[in-house]
Amino acid sequence: MRDSTRLLPRGCVGVSKVGGIFVHKLGRGRSGEKSTPAIRESAMQEARSVEQEAQARELAAAIAEASEEELLEMARTLVDADPADLFGAAEFKVRELAHRIAAKAYQRRLAQKKSATGPPA
Repeated sequence: MRDSTRLLPRGCVGVSKVGGIFVHKLGRGRSGEKSTPAIRESAMQEARSVEQEAQARELAAAIAEASEEELLEMARTLVDADPADLFGAAEFKVRELAHRIAAKAYQRRLAQKKSATGPPA
C-alpha cells in the first residue's frame, strides 16, 4: 500500500483504501484553479437590482406570514425539549416543520410567477 501522507505531484489525485473506504487526496499546489466552493460563492454574490431586492423582501414577508404557525410550533418544540433531547424526535419534528416552510416558500414564489405572466393572448 502506498504511503498516503506523501505529497502528490501537481494536479494528481491519490486514492488509498482505509478500512474498506476509499479516501481521495487532491495534489497540493492547485492555486491557479478555482475550487467548486469558490465558484459557487462567486456566482451567489452577484448584485441584485433594486427591483429584485424589493421582490425578495416582499416574498420573505409573504413566507413569514404564511409560515407563522410552523415557526411557532418549531419554537414550542425547541422550548419544550430538554437540551439532552433536542436530537431525536424533537429534531425530526423541527425538520418536518422546516420542510413545510420551504414548501410554502416555493408555493409563494410560484404563485408570484403565475400572476406576473397574465393570461395567454
